[in-house]
Amino acid sequence: MAAGYEDGIVRFWESATGKMRRQWATHTGPILSLAFSPEGKLLASAGSDTTVLIWTAHEQTKPRDVSGKELEALWNDLADDDGGKAYRAIGTLRAASRRTVPFLKTHLRPTPAVDAKCLARLIADLDDERFAIREKASTELAKYGDRAEPALRKMLEGKPSLEVRRRIEAMLEQLKRPLSAEQLREVRAVEALEQIGTLPAQEALRALADGVPGARLTRESKAALDRLTHHSTVAP
Repeated sequence: MAAGYEDGIVRFWESATGKMRRQWATHTGPILSLAFSPEGKLLASAGSDTTVLIWTAHEQTKPRDVSGKELEALWNDLADDDGGKAYRAIGTLRAASRRTVPFLKTHLRPTPAVDAKCLARLIADLDDERFAIREKASTELAKYGDRAEPALRKMLEGKPSLEVRRRIEAMLEQLKRPLSAEQLREVRAVEALEQIGTLPAQEALRALADGVPGARLTRESKAALDRLTHHSTVAP
């Protein structure tokens, strides 16, 4: 996402963290409006100085090769709390696309499904008369993270007891917390694959999109594929 300010500077923010990725000193007066191109690659800014400027939203780097050691360093940068550092890493990974896609395919795996019977048992245990059983069920369900979210929401729709509702709502609230370093890395890796946009990159995204429904990695991969399908020109 991007925002324009009175100082004529456009600032580009990362949606997942709210951290600034980069900024452009654009206009000589306040910025009046901003608009992304449909595929999100370009950003137009209109200022009170009566100019409209077009910017590339992605980090611009020339095609290059990288070593295995550099790829590992970039992989670590994807998990960094510094949005600008991660943004530059995504740009480098895109520039080294022929090495990047095979590398990411070995480091990313579709989110595995949960045992439906085990999940149902744990949800049922949330209403057990024994406090210790209820606490254990809550702890185990929390470990599933967003993989359990669809089942938890379905349970809420069934008008459970007050105790079950309280516990489920608390777990769903926990899922709104800031992403962990590992979750950030996954989201940014998907972004890198989307920016690369080649057929091999799309194949990698398609594999990730086959993960368990509701999981963040599954959702992000599906969304990236949808955007590529509707807006991108695919390279071989």
